[in-house]
Amino acid sequence: MASSFTRHDVDSSSESQETAFSLSMDRLRIQYINSAMTVSKLPRALLKEKKRAQARLDAYIYPTHTLPPEIVSEIFTHVLPPYPLRPPATGFGSPTLLSHVCRSWREIALSTPRLWRAIAIHLCGLVPARVHIAIDACGLVHSHIDSPAKAHMLETWLARSQCCPLSISISASPYASPSALDSVLSTLLAHYRRWEYFRLVGFFHHVQYMSELLRSDVTLLRELQIDFSGATEAEKTVTPFPNTPRLHALVLLSTSVPRYITLPWSQLTHFTAKFSDQKNCSALLQKMPGLIYCKVELCGYNPSENPPIVLARLETLILQNASEPRNKLTGLLASLTLPSLRRLHVPEAFLLPDPVDTFSQFVSRSGCGSLEQVNIVGQTKAGEYQETSAMRGIAGKSQVVVQSRYTAEDVDSETDEE
Repeated sequence: MASSFTRHDVDSSSESQETAFSLSMDRLRIQYINSAMTVSKLPRALLKEKKRAQARLDAYIYPTHTLPPEIVSEIFTHVLPPYPLRPPATGFGSPTLLSHVCRSWREIALSTPRLWRAIAIHLCGLVPARVHIAIDACGLVHSHIDSPAKAHMLETWLARSQCCPLSISISASPYASPSALDSVLSTLLAHYRRWEYFRLVGFFHHVQYMSELLRSDVTLLRELQIDFSGATEAEKTVTPFPNTPRLHALVLLSTSVPRYITLPWSQLTHFTAKFSDQKNCSALLQKMPGLIYCKVELCGYNPSENPPIVLARLETLILQNASEPRNKLTGLLASLTLPSLRRLHVPEAFLLPDPVDTFSQFVSRSGCGSLEQVNIVGQTKAGEYQETSAMRGIAGKSQVVVQSRYTAEDVDSETDEE
């Protein structure tokens, strides 16, 4: 393959290297003269030399400064994690770092609202000092800023984001001050009309607090992740988001959440949750007929009868067993009919007592003509599943893989497209 470089490219590269070397020498010379000035009075010739070197540095226009601000602004947006992922508050990948390079970059960064639209606040409540530096097991350094500083940072980022839709994550450790989280939520609630992706990990009274104050439509909200502690059996169910016409994705981060909140279940298309038993799981799945993606982790077993559930649009089903591997979780898959299913990930515990027969009946009942991928965690050989009459009906379209062990990371990596 012929080289695309020309003599002009080589000359330009050499010239750039010479310029960079010259500027470096000027900086070193100025540094030397400045250090010498602290020891004794310098000859006038050296002072003139310093002045000439500084003039050359001041006259040089760096190539990045010749780019239009709009181009620099666009480049900045690619430094951050892709939206709606939230960047760190400081350090690499943070918009704050971009604003600390030079005055020109700072002006561009502060006038680019898209850089400040994704915000993550974690209240740990364990740090008496204003800033505490911790080193984790991987050797990475993290700074934990105290609550007042984080509240101020949140206000600053919200102001800089102007009218952009927001991706927000608010989390609090069990040791965090409830009043600190109250303050953060109060600041956020003033911008609720801009919430597009929202994650809350806190206490039940904060969910109650939101339900009392959010009386208008949260019209932009698309994805909600929620978890809380502190709820008791006596608590009444709350509706933290009374009207969310665009909400389609929900992640419930603990088994207690579904019992205490009411959401527009019927409009959801993507659902991830943990359940303490199959009974609660089945009851909620019946309320979500439009699901396309579903990931469920069961932490316990309830042997009660599961009602028939038809999810006509579901394309991906991931079932996980959080209890002892030997525990039987029969009943859930046997109650499901999924005619549009394309990907199935399931432990054999959901297929007992006769895994092959249960799987064959599920495929026959669902009529999964579009089934492409089946991953089963267990000991039965893949060929026994593949050779069932139900699977022979879609031969060539689907591949059954049986693994002796299966992790959540394996599942998520195989379904990134979701």
